[in-house]
Amino acid sequence: MNTEIDRKIAVIFVADVVGYSKHMEKDENATIKSYNACEKILNKLLKKYKGSVFNTAGDSVLAEFPSAVNAVECGVDFQNEIKKRNQSDKVDVKLEFRLGINMGDVVKKNNNLIGDGVNIAARLEALAQPNGISISKSVYDFVVPKTKMTFNDLGVQKVKQNEFHAFDILLDPSQKRKLKTKPNFISVLLGLIAAIVFVLYFSFNYFTANQEEATNLRDEVIFKNSLPTILVKPFKIIGEDKNSVGPALTESLISTFSQYSGINVLSSNTSYYVLEKDITDNQIFEMFSVNFIVRGTVQLFAGKNRLTVDLFDTKNKTVAWSKKVDFNLDDIFLVQDNIGESVLEELQINMVVGKQAKKWKEYFDTFDKYNLFLNFRKEWRKFTKEGHLTANQLHDKLEELQTSENILDYLKGWIVFQRLTMNLSENWEEDIKELDLITNRHIKKVGDNDAYALRALSEIQFFSQDCDKSRNYMDKAIELGGTVDIYTIAGSMEQQCDNLEKSAKLYYNALQLQPNDNNYFVSRQLVLTLYLLDRIDDIKELMSEKINNDDYNLGTIGILVAYSAIEAEEGNIEEAKKIWERVTKTGLKLDSLKSYRKGKFFQKIKPHLEPLGLLQLLK
Repeated sequence: MNTEIDRKIAVIFVADVVGYSKHMEKDENATIKSYNACEKILNKLLKKYKGSVFNTAGDSVLAEFPSAVNAVECGVDFQNEIKKRNQSDKVDVKLEFRLGINMGDVVKKNNNLIGDGVNIAARLEALAQPNGISISKSVYDFVVPKTKMTFNDLGVQKVKQNEFHAFDILLDPSQKRKLKTKPNFISVLLGLIAAIVFVLYFSFNYFTANQEEATNLRDEVIFKNSLPTILVKPFKIIGEDKNSVGPALTESLISTFSQYSGINVLSSNTSYYVLEKDITDNQIFEMFSVNFIVRGTVQLFAGKNRLTVDLFDTKNKTVAWSKKVDFNLDDIFLVQDNIGESVLEELQINMVVGKQAKKWKEYFDTFDKYNLFLNFRKEWRKFTKEGHLTANQLHDKLEELQTSENILDYLKGWIVFQRLTMNLSENWEEDIKELDLITNRHIKKVGDNDAYALRALSEIQFFSQDCDKSRNYMDKAIELGGTVDIYTIAGSMEQQCDNLEKSAKLYYNALQLQPNDNNYFVSRQLVLTLYLLDRIDDIKELMSEKINNDDYNLGTIGILVAYSAIEAEEGNIEEAKKIWERVTKTGLKLDSLKSYRKGKFFQKIKPHLEPLGLLQLLK
């Protein structure tokens, strides 16, 4: 079936935060708060200048404008407002932005815009200086006679596959710069002669420059993270490359994968760097700590087209999944979506969540709903206030999409449970009643293992607090199917019933079924149990390779607390203090620490940390 391609000319505006990952590593909460404030400024200006957002990606915003003048004036006002905000002493995290603006041909797909018009805007954003704006000549030609702004001609630039004439808008005289332009034939010839004459000298500089470029890209990657890292290699084209099928597939897959928060997807900048430098799969693993590489080819011959894609496991050096698809170019968007969803499903089931995800997928009539459900699960499992609020928002989104009432009811039960557990409830008695109603109703209407597990944990935590009664529900849940979540919930229940050996065994069962422990959700509970059992060697075996990772937060801080106490107990005082510095940066409070295992964990670590004066550092 042929699908008509909806093309149009549009003014595209791209905004991106400078060094966002480094800000997040330093202070996640303050960075998010600062970004939200900047986003409000941008949204207000978008409304004023009639711009509309069509895509977002973490710290990036892509918007469409009705005119080039509107887009440029919006960008100038935004940068001025951000500069004014950063001059205030009340701002903890001073974020800077790069802006790129282009006018060109785009393709409308659902509510999104893709194509060279968008790609060039993104390249202009990458070309821009911090606090700066770079625009294409198509935009410049429209705005220069209608504004009093000052422009700096950067000449013809080539970034990745895109070549364009760029200009800087000079918001400040200090922003004036000179970039290398695309060389003509004579300069290429002269450059070639010079390169031959001075080849030995320039070889060293070239190597150094490449190393610096790779280092800059690696700075954007969160290496030491509990999430698996994915890189999409640009697709190879065999035959005629019609309509830039290869780049479109690459960008589409990156966009699809980025919608799932359970993996860390590297940007297209890294993908094209890998292509340009001809970096091998083994080198990709070494340079960027990539766990899986998505790679493929597109064959275009005499109207017959074939797409081959596979998922390469860099650690085991094996192809974990592969697929071939024959397609018509008119159906390329449908093919992109189907391939993206197929690869993502493989990652979710076999690389992140485990086999239980197959059962969950059957509950949803669209992949988007299923993906939102998995994102809900990941945010909830952070067990932080921010994660709780995001889980609520995802629940509301699923409700807007008319998701099954049973699914919404089940997720609502976990929201209420977490609200009570984290002392976020505004009406304790009403929430207890609601949790009781939801858990009983879900058992009667659905009666699967998830329903019984939710009731079991609620029973021991908030209702009868009777271990035998709770265990009866839990036994039924395991009988209906032992999964990652079922064993994790059972481990938590047995932990609260002081059956610590059984609790540890259940947590280990969960880890064996789970390919990746996002946010250390199972590990952090197992570490506390093992510490209470004095199984220190088991803790080290479990966490020694992960203890220096940089994605610990308030929800996972118990691991660092335990490790600091272990180092102190073994006489490694400096190492204990070093780990404790990371604990204090999360904003952990002494009262929160006491709540672990109703005080048992706190009482056990106290003799090791108190003599060092570490506990007093908590707010």
